[in-house]
Amino acid sequence: MSERDIVNEILKNDASVDTNLAVRDAGVPTVKNPEAPNTQEFCPGYKLINVQESLDGISGDLVLAGEPANIYGKDINKLKLKVEYQNENRIKVEILPAEITDETSFWYLVPEEVLPTGKKEKADFHSKLKFEYSEGPSFWFSVSRLDTCEVLFSTKGYDLVFEDQFIEFRASMEKSHYIYGLGEIMGDFRIAPGSVRTMYNADIGDTIGANLYGTHPFYIEERFKSGTAHGVYLRNAHAQEVLVKETELIWRALGGTVDLYFFAGPTAKDVIKQYQGVIGFPAMHQYWTLGLHQCRWGYKNIADLCDVVNTHREHGIPLETIWSDIDYMEKYRDFTLDPVNYPKKELGRFLETLHAKGQKYVPIIDAAIYAPKKEEEADYKPFVRGVEADAFIRNPDGSLYIGKVWPGNTVFPDWLESRATAWWTDELEILYKDLKYDGIWLDMNEVASFVEGSAGKKDVSEYDAGGRNIARPPYTINTWQKPNTLEGHSISTTALHAGDVTEYDFHNLWGYQHSIATYKALEKIQPGKRPFVISRSTFAGSGKWAGHWGGDNWSEWKYLRYSISQALTFSMFGMPMFGVDVGGFSGDTTPELMSRWAQLGAFFTFYRNHNAKKSIGQEFYQWPEVESAAKTALHIRYLLLPYFYTLLQQAHSFGETVIRALVWEFPGITTADIDSQFMVGPSLLVIPVLEKGASSVKGIFPGQDTTWYDWYTHARVEQPSNRNVSINAPLGHIPVYIRGGSILPLQQPGYTTADSRNGEWYLIAALDLEGKASGELYVDDGESIKSPTKTIGLSVANGKLISNVSGDFQIQQNLVQITVLGITTSPTDVKWNGKASHFKYDDDIQSLKIFNAGETASELQALNENLHIEWV
Repeated sequence: MSERDIVNEILKNDASVDTNLAVRDAGVPTVKNPEAPNTQEFCPGYKLINVQESLDGISGDLVLAGEPANIYGKDINKLKLKVEYQNENRIKVEILPAEITDETSFWYLVPEEVLPTGKKEKADFHSKLKFEYSEGPSFWFSVSRLDTCEVLFSTKGYDLVFEDQFIEFRASMEKSHYIYGLGEIMGDFRIAPGSVRTMYNADIGDTIGANLYGTHPFYIEERFKSGTAHGVYLRNAHAQEVLVKETELIWRALGGTVDLYFFAGPTAKDVIKQYQGVIGFPAMHQYWTLGLHQCRWGYKNIADLCDVVNTHREHGIPLETIWSDIDYMEKYRDFTLDPVNYPKKELGRFLETLHAKGQKYVPIIDAAIYAPKKEEEADYKPFVRGVEADAFIRNPDGSLYIGKVWPGNTVFPDWLESRATAWWTDELEILYKDLKYDGIWLDMNEVASFVEGSAGKKDVSEYDAGGRNIARPPYTINTWQKPNTLEGHSISTTALHAGDVTEYDFHNLWGYQHSIATYKALEKIQPGKRPFVISRSTFAGSGKWAGHWGGDNWSEWKYLRYSISQALTFSMFGMPMFGVDVGGFSGDTTPELMSRWAQLGAFFTFYRNHNAKKSIGQEFYQWPEVESAAKTALHIRYLLLPYFYTLLQQAHSFGETVIRALVWEFPGITTADIDSQFMVGPSLLVIPVLEKGASSVKGIFPGQDTTWYDWYTHARVEQPSNRNVSINAPLGHIPVYIRGGSILPLQQPGYTTADSRNGEWYLIAALDLEGKASGELYVDDGESIKSPTKTIGLSVANGKLISNVSGDFQIQQNLVQITVLGITTSPTDVKWNGKASHFKYDDDIQSLKIFNAGETASELQALNENLHIEWV
């Protein structure tokens, strides 16, 4: 076993171990050579001159404060500082080359049309944040709260390093800090001191602690002494890493600019909304996307798909969507159908039948496009049309860049070339004529290639692109795929996009732009409907265009556990449509693991069972105990579909989160490290079993004065608050609790989400200690970009439940029952909009059921009008 294999084995069992042999200590200045010079010892820093201050911000020039060190590139002699108060909760601090000269002619400043920037609000405001600075002898700055003077971020005592291939800034951190974010990396939710967070998109099967598929340079810091939280976002798309030390944060990037945004909070939930105000709020997805999805790499023909769909129905497991991995393609080539195993006419009939039953279909589309030999080009038109549109990435000499992925030799779309997006739309539209898909699944878009260099040739020049060594930069971030280079399992950093932008400068944005191109294509192909895109590679702001799944995980218990921290982190990143491969993608699952995963996955927004072709089949019907567990969880999920959908709408419109960390809802040391349980919205607490052989689970009921009710029995939970207690959880049972003070809208489940939308309505009002509760329901047609809507605000106080209805959408289904939990004495009279109503009181669990005795359609369809229900 090699040294690398040994480390890999250790990493599978210990997420705290660094992901590169060279990183023995998070403080070393480079992965490539631990003995290399420390930038803070040799780089001179900058002086700030020509300062101009205004009510809007500060500007000035930064000039080197000494002789250039040129340690990891060439020091840039003159920089520009721009500080802007953009709204009351946000400051932007930007440092970039002062002018384009010979030494900066190659510099790629990410344009706004490629990646959104925060804009100053026009309305008058008073900033809650304060920017302070020192002009010299070495420039530093700090951001603090105006009201309390609490310093949130300070570079005092550190020199700014700004070279053509290396940018570094450092900030002091409070001891025992609580930092979250900086992904995509699998591990604990809280980033432990001593961690290295590498951000460079890579095709890596979920290795714990490694840089994975996406880049999200954003973190939240919770400070429990002050009871506040704040956030920091670096709008930089280059390879980068953050060293999170005990009392210091070191941020390094291999290019770009320092384009920092500071968010005041003061709560983590506020920070997440403020962050999305810069990157964009997430897409509003169609209702059906909340159903159960089934996929496998290894459904070898249409008969397999038919069998899976039919067997789900035979077993009464509500399957919403069947997916196809690369099996459906001819020789793994995008935009093709295997003529033997997935013939066009037969596949068309299958999809007609599927759609007639209200079910959906989503195929995979890989990033790489097959590049045929010259004499075979006529057999693969997508390539020919792409070449004609100049749609593909090229080598510096102008030839096509040739990689190798599943179909063999491949080329890669160039999203900086406008004709490439038009070509992509055309190809998806041509495919749609033969394959009536309902969404698109994007894979391998980090972007991945199985060989180094174009056509597998590594003979790149040592220095190019303005004198930079972009093939092997002088400083190497802590990449897992291949140490000391950025080219492992990917296309070469020397490959060129339109405008002579190198892959070195654009790599982390490729998958993000891929999602945008696909979203816009679906807008044209399925006009009027909301596009559904799931992408493996993501960047800050991807949630506006796509959802994400957690990648190629393993059928192991630790991956079940880490799926929660993944979900919480992507909630932070503004990507509420998130899930993982239920049961694990690689390896063989077990009935016990599958049962627990089927139930946990039911409470994530995106719920898909998916695994590899070399693994055993893991459809829920493969084992009786798994089937039973899945049905139980699915029944709960489908009852809650209106609640999930309302949460999605609140995320889309206001930047709220669906899957929530306990520390967001109940800030404090007690909840700061908890990633073994979570909230769904503000109202549901989920405490899953995450260990093999367990029949109980340890969990806390957060909130000192919070009442909790058991989902299954509706009984009040009699457990101490904020203490770790044992909860009974035999196989097949997942503990779920309703938060006191909540009102949940429910709908009787059907087999599909369309059937469920026709179900009768129920409300559960769970009272808090003051006898109050509130909630909201959002309804529309479930699929249209522009649809009539209805929003219903619900509240309980003083023995009355009222609703406040707005919007034109007409709800056709009856509201049949309202259950109120936490009523300590039986009422003698209940009135529904002034009329006496039937009711039933359960003294054992102190619950009241109120039945709608209406006779007319308008009385039965009671959610369309304001409700006034009173009990005395």
